[in-house]
Order: sequence, then structure tokens, then C-alpha cells
Amino acid sequence: LESDDHTVYLQAVRELATLPRIDVVSMLWDISQSHTGRVQARMMNPLREFDPELANRLALQILNNAKSEFLTDALYTLWKTGSPAGISLASSMLLTHPEAIVRQWSATYLGACGTQDQIPILQQALNDRGTDEEGREVGKVAKACIAAIEERESGRSD
Repeated sequence: LESDDHTVYLQAVRELATLPRIDVVSMLWDISQSHTGRVQARMMNPLREFDPELANRLALQILNNAKSEFLTDALYTLWKTGSPAGISLASSMLLTHPEAIVRQWSATYLGACGTQDQIPILQQALNDRGTDEEGREVGKVAKACIAAIEERESGRSD
């Protein structure tokens, strides 16, 4: 799991399914707490499968380090599990983070896990012309996320 070789890492992840769940969770958590950076971030993927709450806890640890290179990975984990635990951190990063990809993932996460309360934050990002590596503008993502929240919230009131 700690290998730099991606193929070795993937093989190790596949082999986790053969072990007792409690042992897998313990091993993944121990690795995540004894490493930082890429190895720590890599543990979120298998943790999501075996213990989503611990994966979310690890994602929050990473998000609390504003200088982490793995903020998008952490936001992805929270988005994938549907956890609202990182809403305030994502709200702050959406408006202040220097990297467009982090702002874009913050908007995406807020759109998926946020409520009407996050719409004003997303509205502040509508003029953000920063783009990710595929050319998607943060402002356009924020607009789509506002629409998603409004649609979801209107469905709840019916």
C-alpha cells in the first residue's frame, strides 16, 4: 500500500478484500496516521470502501492542512461519501484558495453536499474565471452547483 509503484499499490488494494474487515480498517488507518502526503491521501480510497466514516475523518485531516497537495482528493472523498463534514472548509477554500482546481472541487462538493445555506458562497464564485486542466471555469461550475442545490431543495419541499 505504501509503494511508489501504482501497479503494486492497486494489487495490494485488491488483496485487502481477502482480509477481515476490522484488520483492513486498522491497517489503513495506521498507515494514514504514520504518513503524510501521497501515501496518506491514497488511504482514503480503500478506507471509503471499508469504513466511510474514517475516510471522511482522514479527508478532514487533510483539508485542515491548507498547504496539502491533496485537497482535491480529500474533497473528492467527502463528495463521494456524501458527507457534509467539510462544508465550512470548502466554503472558505472556494473563495480563497490560489489553485483553480481546488476552488472548482470546493464548488462541486458544496453543490453535492450543501444546502440553500451554501448558495451565497457559490454566488460569490460566479465570476471566478479560473479553470481546471480540462478548461472548466470555476464560475460555471458554481452556477451549475447552485442549480443542483435549488433543484434538490425544491424536491424536498414538494
